[in-house]
Amino acid sequence: MHNHAHSDVEQRPLGESCEQLDSFEGLPILIEKAKVAMGITTHAKAFSNDLLRVEPSGPDRPHLTIVDLPGLIHSETKQQSAMDVQLVLDVVQSYMKEPRNIILAVVFAKNDFANQIVLKLARDADPSGKRTLGIITKPDTLAAGSESETMFVSFAKNQDVEFRLGWHVLKNMDMDKGQWTLKQRDAEENEFFSRKDTERFAKSLVGIDNLRMRLDKVLLSQIATELPSLIREIEIKTDHCRTRLRRLGEPRITVDEQNLYLLNINQSLQE
Repeated sequence: MHNHAHSDVEQRPLGESCEQLDSFEGLPILIEKAKVAMGITTHAKAFSNDLLRVEPSGPDRPHLTIVDLPGLIHSETKQQSAMDVQLVLDVVQSYMKEPRNIILAVVFAKNDFANQIVLKLARDADPSGKRTLGIITKPDTLAAGSESETMFVSFAKNQDVEFRLGWHVLKNMDMDKGQWTLKQRDAEENEFFSRKDTERFAKSLVGIDNLRMRLDKVLLSQIATELPSLIREIEIKTDHCRTRLRRLGEPRITVDEQNLYLLNINQSLQE
């Protein structure tokens, strides 16, 4: 999907780009095609404010939209310019500030907490923490009994950095081990969290299956909270559209109706 700042000429090829897949297996190839359409290359433009929208459909699919935003860049490099840094920051903040969006603030267990600015941005956008859920990834990089492990366990328990929605822990794919299917990814995660050295993390706060259930509850609560104001907004906009339609007068669909309308204008001017 195009960004509205583009001209009509720039918007057209992006807006018309649409493909259908029968499974997730072809998704990596589709993403590469989208990068070309957005003008993203390894040696030039690294980021875009255009959006790749993937819509899984089926009888068991939840009515949920997840926006995977680019990782925040702390400083410019040879590959990432100051413009890239600002572009990523602007895109992330634009989604975070929307009051109806749930923020999934992802932090990496192998990185120093103080260097992970996503938590500050989440606090700025959601000071009360009522719509923020913290996600801890790469727990397999924590040494058992270490200070870092103790710190991230306190996060998971919502004791250190507190969010109204709490925290969750995931072990995602290790890309150094090659391509994994989603089934392999889930099996590896289940095996990891069944180990004795991960018992410090509460079982209800780990794993993708538990996260899905938590997000279902969060989504239901969000709908219940926001639906009344959303209905009111729809009513206001509907009334506005009806007012504009009334000002346009009766519809002039046929050529005869259009000619009659012009004839009436001509007569009123002559009078």
